[in-house]
Amino acid sequence: RRPERYEEDVVLEQLLYTGMLHVAAIRKNGYPNKIPHESFLQLYRCLLPKNFKITSSWTGKETCTNVLQALPGLIRADWQVGNTKVFYRQSVFVALEDARRTRINVASLLIQRVWRGYAARRDYTRKRNLVLFMQRCFKRHVFRARYLKKLAAIPVLQAYTRGFLARKMCKRIRQDRINAEEEERLKRLNELKTTGEEKLRTALQDAEVRQESAEKQVAGLETRLGKLESDLAAMKEREDNAVKIITQCKNKLKVAPASDQDHLLKIIRENELAAEQLVAAKAR
Repeated sequence: RRPERYEEDVVLEQLLYTGMLHVAAIRKNGYPNKIPHESFLQLYRCLLPKNFKITSSWTGKETCTNVLQALPGLIRADWQVGNTKVFYRQSVFVALEDARRTRINVASLLIQRVWRGYAARRDYTRKRNLVLFMQRCFKRHVFRARYLKKLAAIPVLQAYTRGFLARKMCKRIRQDRINAEEEERLKRLNELKTTGEEKLRTALQDAEVRQESAEKQVAGLETRLGKLESDLAAMKEREDNAVKIITQCKNKLKVAPASDQDHLLKIIRENELAAEQLVAAKAR
């Protein structure tokens, strides 16, 4: 004999002489696996068909018997039900464990699939909401910039339009007056031709005086037009300053503390009132 050396013939002979082979045969022919009723139901209830219902009036023995009979693929001679325990052979144990393991694997896969679907939908919803929020912020920024640009261009367009209309009206009035004076002068010249040289000379002098008066009036109108244009430019500058102050106050209002917000709101209202008054003055 030497340590760590296995001799199959010697070991088999020893097991035969000690009776272990008979014990294994007896155990194999009997019911080596045993389990209490409650543990059996807790382990293998998941293998029952969907249409099988356990009645509360059944005893533990009756319940286990009905459950084993309802499970397919089990031989009646391979299991027995006692008063407190269930006895079954190795073939039944292997079949029950394989079926239970398969059912648990299927349920685990279903749970994993549902959880992964939920996680994917949650991540997709979160990312979609973030994308929509970014799109809303970007669109708001773009539209606000366009609106402010158009709002700043409106007074300029109004000033140019009013100046163009005023110049056009002044030019028409001046041309009409010149035409009327020319007609009057020609008419008087004709009258002077008929009345004589003296009357003609007097009429010419009167015409010259009137022409000078007309030129003075035209010069006054031009001076008034220049003053009007300068007033419009000053109003435009004041209105731009008011709009600039309002924009700066609104930007400061977003980050200003609560103690300064009333003062900023007061400044905004004053500048808005001044801008409205300027618009009304330009309309007049």
